[in-house]
Amino acid sequence: MTSTNGLRKLEVLYLDSIDFKENILLESLGGLPSLKTLSAWQSKFEGKHFGKGLCNSTSLEEMYLNGSSLPASFLGNIGTPLKVLHLTGVDFHDTLHVAQGWCELKNLEQLHLAHNNLKGVLPPCLGNLSSLRYLDLSDNQFEGNIAFSHLSHLPQLEYLSISDNYFQVPISFGSFMNLSNLKFIDCDNNELVPASSFQAPPPKFQLSVFSASSCTSKLLSTEFPNFLRSQYDLVFVDLSHNKFFGEPFPSWLVENNTNLNRLYLRNTSIIGPLQLPQNPRPNLDTIDLSDNNIHGQVSRNTCLIFPRLKNFIMANNNLTGCIPPCFGNMSSLAYLDLSNNHMSCELLEHNLPTVGSSLWYLKLSNNNFTGLLPPSVFNMTELVYLFLDGNKFVGEVPGTFSSLQLVDISNNLLSGMLPRGIGNSSIYPVEGIDLSKNHFE
Repeated sequence: MTSTNGLRKLEVLYLDSIDFKENILLESLGGLPSLKTLSAWQSKFEGKHFGKGLCNSTSLEEMYLNGSSLPASFLGNIGTPLKVLHLTGVDFHDTLHVAQGWCELKNLEQLHLAHNNLKGVLPPCLGNLSSLRYLDLSDNQFEGNIAFSHLSHLPQLEYLSISDNYFQVPISFGSFMNLSNLKFIDCDNNELVPASSFQAPPPKFQLSVFSASSCTSKLLSTEFPNFLRSQYDLVFVDLSHNKFFGEPFPSWLVENNTNLNRLYLRNTSIIGPLQLPQNPRPNLDTIDLSDNNIHGQVSRNTCLIFPRLKNFIMANNNLTGCIPPCFGNMSSLAYLDLSNNHMSCELLEHNLPTVGSSLWYLKLSNNNFTGLLPPSVFNMTELVYLFLDGNKFVGEVPGTFSSLQLVDISNNLLSGMLPRGIGNSSIYPVEGIDLSKNHFE
């Protein structure tokens, strides 16, 4: 493409998966006055002057270079009209300095820099990108306290992902309080640090997604982020694997956010009973409270408060009592894990979803359930994984394993003939069956 005279109206150009040995093609791109979008996914560019032909471009707005091999100096050759830049998983020929060419792209609205092994602190000039709405810096090796970065100087910012770095993240998020457009924060796998004693005002933003899992250091024990008390539009919250010592279940979080869909609070040192919100929350379909110190019984109002619950995970707590009878009518329930608790009762058919339900995963291992195995469990056509090991069930297995892929009913008091249909699943390939430590003939 030594001449571009016939391509002056070209707006979109795909150069994906090409090994560019020479730069002649690339140098001629500046002769495409209408070019708006350039895609070169998983391509290989040699030489130090990649993009030189683009420096005078007044039309190029979007570049997609994910998975490509590039010289680190290429950003200096890109024209300023660029609005969208995708550089996820790029193999830079040499070290890319964090300030090398980014900050001149003042019209950027989206910057994708995930999975690049970038290091150091964020440059102050990042705050000059006043049009930036979407910023993904995840899975790098950035460091420093984000309270002292210039992320708070990005007034249009809506989406921020800084997960899997070495940032220090103040638990108050006080430096972001004026970012009124912010909807999405993902800071997983960084380090939460205590906020200053100064009481920050309520934030101007209303988040849809907040994820801060696996963030606390060994020395930090704290309360749930206080700014969450002023959030009312949350759909997704994940604070798993943090040490919020002495905190009860934050029912206020569920009460305040009527659109909340998924709540993950696994291994967060929650104590006390599971206090449900007062009003039904039909949008909530996933609750994971496993690996905590929650005690007491699962409330009989659980089905009323969460009528469309799909995934209910409370393994490794101190629950007692029985599964509420209303669970037998929860046709939407697909995944139920109450393993490793102290629950005890004679498990009857109305305690579990029946034939026609959506349940595909049931784990009640290591409790004190007694009585006969409910026949309906072995007749559910959607059920694939069944774990009833470590209980006190008696009698015979009342059905076949025709739809089950993985079954563990070991360490009970079961007797009689071995169940029919072992290994003859008509739907899924059998992964494993454990019948040990029973009294089968």
